[in-house]
Amino acid sequence: MADITVVIPAHNAEKTIHRTLSSIPSNVSVIAVIDGRSDETSREVAAFPNASIVVNELPLGAARARNIGLEKVTSEYVTFLDADDFVEDGLHSGMVAAFSSGADAVFTRWAVLKNDRFREGASSNVVCNLIESKVELLCAWVGGQGCLTGSVAWKTTFLQSIGGWAAVQKADDYEIGIRTIIKGERFAFSHKGRLIYVDHSSPTRFSRVSVASSIEDQKRILSQAEAFAERCTESANKIFTAIGLRYYVLALSCFQEGHTSLGRDMLAEARKRGFHGHAGTRTARIISSIVGLENKVALASITRQIGSSLSR
Repeated sequence: MADITVVIPAHNAEKTIHRTLSSIPSNVSVIAVIDGRSDETSREVAAFPNASIVVNELPLGAARARNIGLEKVTSEYVTFLDADDFVEDGLHSGMVAAFSSGADAVFTRWAVLKNDRFREGASSNVVCNLIESKVELLCAWVGGQGCLTGSVAWKTTFLQSIGGWAAVQKADDYEIGIRTIIKGERFAFSHKGRLIYVDHSSPTRFSRVSVASSIEDQKRILSQAEAFAERCTESANKIFTAIGLRYYVLALSCFQEGHTSLGRDMLAEARKRGFHGHAGTRTARIISSIVGLENKVALASITRQIGSSLSR
């Protein structure tokens, strides 16, 4: 199955990359981009005959490392995998088979592993159900119902034509998914195998970057969806509402991080784009409707502090 290559950016990954590589079939080509030579990651990779090594003497970041690997890919299809995640049950063969439909990109199942417990990625089911509708798929993805790095594969030439990975502070898989849906013509879903995203406490993971520090990147990402919406007159309102939901989520995160002014700005952006309600559970929506999102977050924080004090 030489039709697909797995590109793995690896920075200080000597303790995790063996499991990652062991999960990939030996007949699948791997390009490991060692992003900064600071540990024994290269030695770990060298033990796998199907893996080739590219070394960045200085760390350039995950996006640049992925693009350096992408430049080396000669197979028809390409996917990516973080150096601490792994795959199960023939994920890559399922990806290749799904490309027979003529798709530009293939999406697959994923799950999160945290504290030895698996949690299925429910949003992959959303993607599966909407795979035939570009607008519905885009709205779901913009609203946060997407797939993770490692659970998406591309035609190599298609991904190269849209510029590969963008360097963003947070949610690079979110950004490339939006760009893929906007630029692509046809998509497919494979039910075979799944990506396992390992959730851990490393401060270097993108998921640990604060939302407030990445707001400008987030706005640039959403501007791509807005530009697409303006060209889709019949579906513009639906797309703008989904963008509004994303701004609402950003507002919530800003309030939770204590960036009140920025949270108010994001909430105003959400309202401007047609998202006028509240998100979350029924109880959360009722409370937010009564006291407002900002005050609801403040109340939740006070409640947690009281609960923490009482439990001591």
